[in-house]
Amino acid sequence: MPAPLKAAIAAHRAAWAAFQAAPEGEAEAGRAEDRETEAFVALLGASCGTPAGARALAAHLTWYIGEEGDNLAGAGDPFGCIARARRDDLALALGEPVPAAPCPSPSPLLAAIAAHAEANAAANAAALAHSRAFDDDDPAAEGLLRLADEACERDDAALRALRALRPQDLGEAAMLARHYADTIEEWEEAGSLGAWLLDGLATALEGGEA
Repeated sequence: MPAPLKAAIAAHRAAWAAFQAAPEGEAEAGRAEDRETEAFVALLGASCGTPAGARALAAHLTWYIGEEGDNLAGAGDPFGCIARARRDDLALALGEPVPAAPCPSPSPLLAAIAAHAEANAAANAAALAHSRAFDDDDPAAEGLLRLADEACERDDAALRALRALRPQDLGEAAMLARHYADTIEEWEEAGSLGAWLLDGLATALEGGEA
């Protein structure tokens, strides 16, 4: 299977799993849903490249339609129609029945990337809230500082858990490099050397031009 397609399937699995685990009715759930939608749109536009890639994408779409059948059934939701049409076209092109077996669950590394991205975003938001309160001499600044410290501790724990894992293939390695590049840019100026090098590494691992 081509590495970009494999990475796109893995990214969608990880985003879908993160959305399922997000607290219902909270802002985190909304952000997780947006990331899952973005990953699904990217997947729908991915090229199969090889017959093996076509079979893998057909299997993934079959699994996803089975999991989200009710949510994708609405007439106003184009994603269900597009997903079913692409799955059926793949089966027709392959001359095979649509695979019914579900895809494997997200890898530990992809789940850890999603967890750290969520914790890192929460820590940045908490730090910004405290900074604004401190600059405004807001009495709430002390309490916001405690919340920011706790959020940073969760971010640090999530990063340590991520660093303990190793990529299993080039697709996972590319996603890890891209995630580290995004993380670095939170602390350095846009286009910094570290982020630029990691972004170039991710592109090379994906088979593109750095």
